[in-house]
Amino acid sequence: RTDTPDGMNAVRKRPSTASKPNRPPRPQRCIIHPESTAKVSWDCLALIAILFDIYLGPLYVYNLDDQSAHVFEVLHWFASGYWLLDIPVSFCTAVYVNDLLHFQPSVIAKTYLSSWFCFDLLMLLPDTIHILQLDRLWSPGSAGSSTGVLRIMRVQRLLRV
Repeated sequence: RTDTPDGMNAVRKRPSTASKPNRPPRPQRCIIHPESTAKVSWDCLALIAILFDIYLGPLYVYNLDDQSAHVFEVLHWFASGYWLLDIPVSFCTAVYVNDLLHFQPSVIAKTYLSSWFCFDLLMLLPDTIHILQLDRLWSPGSAGSSTGVLRIMRVQRLLRV
């Protein structure tokens, strides 16, 4: 009870939880906070993967000796593996929407699907085609050109920077 200006006692209403904007929502078990050490470390790996792509992308145009080509191919697959794993990590990372941090998987999925998801899938398309070896389905006369097309499509990762 509190005293009102006229000296009468009044019952103070308990403030609702909606009026406490500073109270963070309870995070889900498998949801990563975007500012956590794990997520920041994961983003630092993204920088390394981007640097690999920047450095290795132009080299796909040239025919390198077998040893160099093998090293570059291994580095490329490490970077591709990172980007492939980044999609599920993005679905498990809390997001800010209108300056509010959301931990609900449905909000995270909706936000990711409407922003970077399509681009991430398109970025992985050349590697997926290469893994599935769909370029063998193209005519034998264009086998060399299909490899060139795949190499050129890998350069699209640079656009994410």
